[in-house]
Amino acid sequence: MFLRRTEVRPFTDKQIALSTTFADQAAIAIENVRLFNETAEALEQQKASADVLGAISSSIADTKPVFDKIVESCTRLFGVHMVGINLVGEDGNVHLASYGGRNREQFQSVYPVPLTLESGTGSAIAARKVIHFPDLETDRRAGLLAAHRCKDWRESPSFLRR
Repeated sequence: MFLRRTEVRPFTDKQIALSTTFADQAAIAIENVRLFNETAEALEQQKASADVLGAISSSIADTKPVFDKIVESCTRLFGVHMVGINLVGEDGNVHLASYGGRNREQFQSVYPVPLTLESGTGSAIAARKVIHFPDLETDRRAGLLAAHRCKDWRESPSFLRR
């Protein structure tokens, strides 16, 4: 908060005290909004988790409804235009377990795909961790290097070493 006059003269002690009170109140209001937004976000995340847990409890013999609920929750929480869950099949290839987004048929048509370190999925599996690519064009190589340097790399299935 700032105060300004067109003429040069000092503010009185009462004016300074009052402006300090206003500034403190503005800071409180900002903090209240921040806390409210954090609470609303946490509540939304808890609701999404509860939805997934509900899908798990009602789909004990089938993973598809659970995966679909996770995809739906990710789409809503993260505001993304495409979400997919991949699984490694017994054939060693990556299969699409669930997908949310445009061009579903076109996207599904490329599956199954080989599990290699040239893909983000293969890199994450080899590293046994989430790999974040903020910019796929520039950061993908760094993720691939991280997967190659993973301490568990020697323990990875042989089909990942191709």
